[in-house]
Amino acid sequence: MGIAFAETESFTVAARDYERKYVDLKEGDAIEYRITTSGGMINPDVEFTIYYPDGSNDGGGRISGNFDDQFVAQTSGTYVFEFD
Repeated sequence: MGIAFAETESFTVAARDYERKYVDLKEGDAIEYRITTSGGMINPDVEFTIYYPDGSNDGGGRISGNFDDQFVAQTSGTYVFEFD
């Protein structure tokens, strides 16, 4: 299976702020993504959390530098990718 959709987006998350991206997925849909952090006064990092349609989340994690991963939707619905 090839890439069905591709998009590049850049944004800035200021200190003490957050950014959320809402993505509607069907069960089995896959997303491959890269997160790159830079800047910041001391540590250029971001807390990244995926929220599932039922409101639960993946526990989150701190990312610094480059991070590549993929995500497969286990159920259909709106997923929230939060950068804090």
